[in-house]
Amino acid sequence: MGIFKFIGVSLIIIGIVSAGLIFLTPFGVHIEGSINTLWLLFSFCFIGGAILYGLGDMDSKENLIKICGSILLLIGLISAASILLAKIRILKAEETGNLWILFLVCIITGFIAIIYIKE
Repeated sequence: MGIFKFIGVSLIIIGIVSAGLIFLTPFGVHIEGSINTLWLLFSFCFIGGAILYGLGDMDSKENLIKICGSILLLIGLISAASILLAKIRILKAEETGNLWILFLVCIITGFIAIIYIKE
């Protein structure tokens, strides 16, 4: 079961890094190819990593969901703050469409994860 936990954490980290790159592309970080690849990496690595970690540690599923939900809420908060700073021209962003999508996806899924734990 330890290998599931290791691979799960590794995939979650890759998912977080992918979200960070999605976040940074409007601010001048250029990536090779399409941003859709990063969206797929973020989605599948974050979800797949959480599932694998949960399979490796059946006793701490609630903690895992709470941690993943908190990470998603944090990514959503950073995206919202970046949209605001870009709109008042403190940060220079090429376009904020991906930030909006990241904000909405992360806030909604993070909120659902946190609410799931409270019940």
